Amino acid sequence: MHTLLIITAISLLSANTPKQVRIALSLTPYQKTATVTKKGNKYQPGKTEKYTLRADLDRTNHYYFKNWHVISKPLYWSKQTAQYKTEITVLQRFGKNNEIEEMVGKIIASGLLKTYQNLYILQNFQKKTFPDKSGNPRLKIASGFNTLPSRKVL
Repeated sequence: MHTLLIITAISLLSANTPKQVRIALSLTPYQKTATVTKKGNKYQPGKTEKYTLRADLDRTNHYYFKNWHVISKPLYWSKQTAQYKTEITVLQRFGKNNEIEEMVGKIIASGLLKTYQNLYILQNFQKKTFPDKSGNPRLKIASGFNTLPSRKVL
């Protein structure tokens, strides 16, 4: 009888625990402008794409949109302290059917988890600009909730 009550209590606790985390992500590709300076070509940021990723806490997640492939790989999660750390890898897709991928860069998103409607929300902000092979800016990745006003939920 006691064993049944313990098992029921454990299953109820695990049923109420969120199994997903929302991670805000912003991708800003850089584009070469027509003007040429003494230092070379000039690059300016293009249109920013904003997304909210819904990632599982305990496994690697893959997201495909436009010409990007984003992978979120959980590195650390502590339920007691509500700390979470994940590695976000961004790959650019090329080719007629997007069959070729090239890694652009990685960013570590870490912070506190806040519970909202049976989901965790990662409270953090990190950003990094990745260069191309010539050293010119190629892509800026920003990760952080409440920093980007509107996002598409994936």
